[in-house]
Amino acid sequence: MHTAAKTNFAEKYRQAIYKTLCAGLLLFTNSFLVFPEVSWVKSTFYWLILFPCILLLPLEIRRFPFKSKAFLGFMALPVYLCISHLWASQDEITRGFLFFLKQIVFLFTLLFSLWVTIRQNRSFFLQLTSSLVVSGAFMAFISIAQHIFINGDVFVYKELMGFSTNDSNKAAAFHSVHLGLCCCFLFFNTALRKSINAKFLLTIAIALDVALIYLTQAKGPWLIIPIVCFVLVMYKSTISTRIITSLIVASITAIVTWYFKPIEILDGMFSYRIRVTLVKESISQMEGNFLYGLGLTYKLPVSDTGLTHSHNIFADSFRFGGIIALLLMIGQVLSIVWLQVSANDNLNSFMAFVWFFVGVGLLSLYGQQVLTRPGYIWFLYWIPASITIAGYLNRSNGHSSICNGDGVNRSLQS
Repeated sequence: MHTAAKTNFAEKYRQAIYKTLCAGLLLFTNSFLVFPEVSWVKSTFYWLILFPCILLLPLEIRRFPFKSKAFLGFMALPVYLCISHLWASQDEITRGFLFFLKQIVFLFTLLFSLWVTIRQNRSFFLQLTSSLVVSGAFMAFISIAQHIFINGDVFVYKELMGFSTNDSNKAAAFHSVHLGLCCCFLFFNTALRKSINAKFLLTIAIALDVALIYLTQAKGPWLIIPIVCFVLVMYKSTISTRIITSLIVASITAIVTWYFKPIEILDGMFSYRIRVTLVKESISQMEGNFLYGLGLTYKLPVSDTGLTHSHNIFADSFRFGGIIALLLMIGQVLSIVWLQVSANDNLNSFMAFVWFFVGVGLLSLYGQQVLTRPGYIWFLYWIPASITIAGYLNRSNGHSSICNGDGVNRSLQS
């Protein structure tokens, strides 16, 4: 009886940690859209993901596939960037080696927590994306309402900063991902297709995203979103859906362009020239250290621009880690995309692909090197990448796919 009681307690202990971890991942991911301060994002990660993982690690460490090529490929880039700190200029160092080593631990914790949660909860990814759709739509409405309230008029030449970010580019980036997820649910989820109310609400959410992104005056999403929308609309959708969607997009574009004439968003396209300049300056700054790079530092100004990063994850990785880091980054991106598109063509892998594609595209315009504390780079890059790798590790061990519940995986095939 004593042994049975110990076994029962151990199982309850394990299940309590699993539930805490699942709730923590949901709250952590949604916090990028909801919580006003970045410190909330980090606190959520430390208390509801890192701490439960420390408690769970002794119970699960033997089952984790450390020798998997997918896991090794996932960790190779951050480990190399961390090691590159050892040959960085001492004059530029503001953070020690242990700081970057902690970021590797945090990334492993993220992957480990998703691996455990996906194995235990087959519907986790559907729950995660559904919660993002709801919270993102709510925050888009709140952000637009706040913009009108503060300025007294929506028709003003002033960037919408976003309620949760106070940064126009980050707000536009987060809601670009949200828009892509809404489109996936609208076009490819067979369960939602039968609900007129759900389709109506998703359409409203998409319209709010388009309005918010336009009001932020961010230019990056206007390069990425049309590509994503074209793929989504043209991929396995009916002719009527294609026509209706095209008309909706054309109408919204015409309306906002006519009403918001003071927002000369197209003129801002010339600002992309500075990004080309930043990339060139980053390369020239390397002074021949093309193989190993300058070595990773927390902040390193790009020549005389005054900016601390090159606004491009590939260029910044190349600047700090040289050709080796660049090849590791390209290999990581391509392998993650391959895992997404080859995962039996299910809705969840497709949504992970859209999330990751939008994230990488925007980080090519706004990003920096990827070994950072939990922040916007995590939402745009590491979270979708970790979800993909965690799903693959579970599939390769005979567990469920990314999120395999209630027939959702067959949504794209109908």
